Amino acid sequence: KLDAAIFYMDMRTHGKDFERYYNRAKDEHGVRFIRSRVHSVEPVAGSDDLEITYVTEDGHSQTETYDLVVLSIGMETSAAVQDLSKRLDLKLNDQHFCEHSSFEPVSSSRPGIFVCGAFQGPKDIPQAVVEASAAAAAAGSLLGVARGTLTRQKEVPPQISIAGQAPRVGVFVCHCGINISGVVNVPEVRDYARSLPFVEYVTDNLYTCSQDTQVSIKDVIQKHKLNRIVVAACTPRTHENLFQETLADIGLNKYLFEMANIRNQDSWVHNADPEKATQKAKDLVRMAVAKVALLEPLQEPELSVTQKALVIGGGVAGLVATKNLADQGYPVHLVERSESLGGQALKLYRTWQGEDIGGYVAKLVDSVKNHPQVTLHLASTLADVEGFVGNFKTTIQNSGGTEVYEHGVAILATGGKELRPQEYLYGQDARVLSHQELDRRFMDNDPALAQVNTAVFIQCVGSREPQRPYCSRVCCTHSLESAMDLKKRNSDADVYILYRDLRSYGERELLYKK
Repeated sequence: KLDAAIFYMDMRTHGKDFERYYNRAKDEHGVRFIRSRVHSVEPVAGSDDLEITYVTEDGHSQTETYDLVVLSIGMETSAAVQDLSKRLDLKLNDQHFCEHSSFEPVSSSRPGIFVCGAFQGPKDIPQAVVEASAAAAAAGSLLGVARGTLTRQKEVPPQISIAGQAPRVGVFVCHCGINISGVVNVPEVRDYARSLPFVEYVTDNLYTCSQDTQVSIKDVIQKHKLNRIVVAACTPRTHENLFQETLADIGLNKYLFEMANIRNQDSWVHNADPEKATQKAKDLVRMAVAKVALLEPLQEPELSVTQKALVIGGGVAGLVATKNLADQGYPVHLVERSESLGGQALKLYRTWQGEDIGGYVAKLVDSVKNHPQVTLHLASTLADVEGFVGNFKTTIQNSGGTEVYEHGVAILATGGKELRPQEYLYGQDARVLSHQELDRRFMDNDPALAQVNTAVFIQCVGSREPQRPYCSRVCCTHSLESAMDLKKRNSDADVYILYRDLRSYGERELLYKK
C-alpha cells in the first residue's frame, strides 16, 4: 500500500472545489498532510531510499524515509519573457511579472497590449483561462468598430454522399495521458473494438485531440473509406466540436460522429476498480459504435442571432461585463434589483495593493450610466425568461410594470454576500465585527480605531465546514491588509490572526511577509 505524504506550511486550496479535493485526498485516499518546514533531503547509505529531515509545528526535528520525493516548484518568468517585455516596452514589477492594476488585471502598462496567465502572476489553469477570456474581450472592445471587416469564410469541401453505403466505422481510443490509461486498459479496449460489427479500423492515441492526430484521422478516413467515426476519450462538451470539424474538413458530414466518454464517466469515477472500469469502457465503446452505425447525415438550419445582451447584477462584475459589451458595440440592458449600482464593492475600503475601491467604483458606475449602448433597469427583477441561445425573450419587472426585452445572450453576475455568523458573539457584542463592517470604519476614518490596543482576526468563520465546504478565498488577504491598517493607526497595538491555513496565494505572499 502506498504511503503518500505532503509536507507543507499552509495548504492553499483556495480555488473552486479545491478544498473538497484536499479533503478527499486526506479522508478517502489516506494522504498524510504534515505541517512542517523541511530541512533537507539526503540519500540513505546502502539503499535507494531518500531521507527527509523536517521540523514539526512544536519545533521537534524528525526524519522519514521515502522511495520518491517530488518537489513543488514555484513559478518565475523566463529570461526570454523578460527580454520580450523590454522589446515591447512593458513594465514589470519587482518579481518580474507584468505590472497591472487590480481594476484592469489584463491591461499592461502599454495601451493595446493585454496580459493573462502566468506572465501576469502565479496562478493555476482555471484562473488563467478566465483571464484569457477577459483579455480577448478587452481586445474586442478596442476592435469593435472594425468587426467583420477582415472576416474570411472557412472553405470546406463538398459533402461526400454516403447514400447506399454500408457503415464503415473507425474507432479511436484515447489514453488522455494517464487520465484514462492510468485506470482503463486501453489496448484491451482497442482490441475489443475490432470485434464489433461495422468496425473497419481501430487505433489508440496518447492524445486523440492533438493536432497531429487530427491530421492522422483525416488520412485514415480517406485511406480506409470510413463513413462514420467513434472517438472514445473525454467529454463531448469540450472536444466534440473539434472532431466534428475534422470530419467536415474532408467532406464527411460532421454528424456521422459519436463520442464515448470513457474519462469523466468511467476512469475518473471508477479509478478504484480498473478491471470493471475497463469492462465499462468496452460497453461505452460498443454502444457508441452501435449508435453511430445508425446515424444519417444532418443539415444545419441557419437562425438569426439577436445582437443584444442582458446582464443581471449591478455589482463590479456586472458593470465590467456591461461596459465591455457596450464598448464592443452591442446594446446591453443591465438589471439590478436594488436602487443603486456598485454592489458589495461599495462596502470595501482598498485592494490588497492599496488602491481606492470607492473611487474606482464611482468612475465605473458613471461610465456605464452614460454609455449610449446601455439601458439601466434599477429596482427591477426578472419575471420570465424564454427562448434559446441567440434568441431569448426576457420580461423585466419593476414598480412601473413590465417590459419585454429580446437578446441573444445573458450574463448572470448576481454575486454573493458576506455571511452573518452565529458564533463568537457576533451580533451580540459591538466589538465583534465582520470584514465589511471594519472596512466601513476605515472608510469613515473612525477615531476609535486608533485607540485599539489589542485586535484579533479569526479566519474561516463559516467556511471550510460541512455547510460551506470551501475556502472563501478573499478573507486571508483582507485580514492581512486590515491588520496592517490597524498597526498604522496605532503602532503599539497587538494584532493577532488566528488561522488554519494562511492563504496569501501568488503575489499576496508579499503582503504576508510585510
